[in-house]
Amino acid sequence: MIAVLTWRSAGNCRHFAHTVLSLAALCSLAAAQDTVGVWQRWEHGLTSSTIYANPCTDVTLWVRFEGPGGQQMTALGFWDGGNRYLVRCAFPRAGRWRWTTTCSDETNRGLHGQSGVVEVKAAKSANPLLRHGYLKVSKDGRLLTHADDTPFLWLGDTCWAAPVHAKPEEWKTYVANRVAKGYSVLQLSIAPDWALQHSRLGIPPFLSELPDITKPNPRFFQELDRRIGEANDRGLVVVMVGLMETPYRYPPPEQVAAFSRYVAARYGSYAVLFSPSFDSGIQEAVTLAAAQAIRQAAPASLVTMHMGTGVGPHFHSADWLSFDMYQSGHNGGDRARQSARATGMAAELLTLTPRKPIINGEAIYEGELGGSYDVRRTAWLSFLSGAVGYTAGIDQVYAWERDVLRWIDVPSSDQIALLGRLLRAIAWWQLEPAPQRILNQPKDPAGLMAFALTADKSLGLAYLPAGEAIELDLWGCLPAYETLWISPCTGRWRNGPTSTASDRTRFAAP
Repeated sequence: MIAVLTWRSAGNCRHFAHTVLSLAALCSLAAAQDTVGVWQRWEHGLTSSTIYANPCTDVTLWVRFEGPGGQQMTALGFWDGGNRYLVRCAFPRAGRWRWTTTCSDETNRGLHGQSGVVEVKAAKSANPLLRHGYLKVSKDGRLLTHADDTPFLWLGDTCWAAPVHAKPEEWKTYVANRVAKGYSVLQLSIAPDWALQHSRLGIPPFLSELPDITKPNPRFFQELDRRIGEANDRGLVVVMVGLMETPYRYPPPEQVAAFSRYVAARYGSYAVLFSPSFDSGIQEAVTLAAAQAIRQAAPASLVTMHMGTGVGPHFHSADWLSFDMYQSGHNGGDRARQSARATGMAAELLTLTPRKPIINGEAIYEGELGGSYDVRRTAWLSFLSGAVGYTAGIDQVYAWERDVLRWIDVPSSDQIALLGRLLRAIAWWQLEPAPQRILNQPKDPAGLMAFALTADKSLGLAYLPAGEAIELDLWGCLPAYETLWISPCTGRWRNGPTSTASDRTRFAAP
């Protein structure tokens, strides 16, 4: 049960409920062309005058962009098969932008010293990635926001094996479904070995003979371009996980760097975030190789670490780490450990400096070890404990099984969608966890409750997994609060009585 506490004022709770029921997702389709809109993807092809044995390691192509007001950006170009190379960009502001290339092989007339001009126009779009821009970290380090400072609510879904299994129509249906439900993020792995063993896409991700990963297969990544593009064009951010362990753990650091540089160069102009790790422990050498290569190829892209279950924030203070991602994990189906980690790992990260946004990037999935209750429970506990994002999962969807579309509407998917509608109806980004105000926290961690309060104390949100009463210390808060009770399972709501704030205020569902 969800308890919403609002300052006693005319109809606050009724307005909240109406807003929740009326929210809708908007999307748009973008196109890349020579004259583009702000934040639309642009690319330009170049023809190399030299054929290299390995175009990903034998030559480097730098691109410098100069725009209005002297703004400058850099990126890397990349090989796209044969003697074709591409440079890409998503321009953050309107005006005339000039681009110039520099090639490590200065004798290559097709790559070195090339230049051109792109006219970037202001664009109107319902797609939030075009309307508000790509993601960044807020100035205070608490949130992920769009480029125009609009707070970004991370509501993620997991589709690890989609790049090697998804058929075009499956992917299109899945993306449309997640957009309709209000998801904002998809997490995938480029080519994990456990999926490659029975790949249905049938295109190998590497031309080099494994274990050498220094020569990616452009045909594979052209297919992936289309998948990522479709998601971005519908407003979904994509997280690419596991650059330092594709397709296996762990290639030599110099190979990790070459592959990471290629991937970041290729997708730095997309609304894509990167994670070197995928369920890893601490692997210092390959982590740094991947992170530094991403920073070189796509300086503006955000980087995180999708660590293994319960692995602590080893890399928190690294300047290349944009935000913290923890994994509260499946824990063998143990609900006590799931809840304790969902709340406790977020609380630990809140004590660290500098402040960085916190995402629970993997918790319990709906499937063999958990049900919809477990997914929504860990989601609510995470958000009310300091996380500003949560990624859900479904066993058959993350593995992209042959009948994947049968599973995309399981109950947890609708309950995560409901969570998103509820949070978007309020100033969710102003909530700060206040677990110390809960006076009757159960001793069994499986039943942990959570409570968060805005700084001005005008709005509070409590999650009660068993629908029990909650006792709160509201000393120093506002005199009285209206209450609204909402089922996190169905969205049904009822008004509760107005309660006077005290050092022990009891709230019980009607």
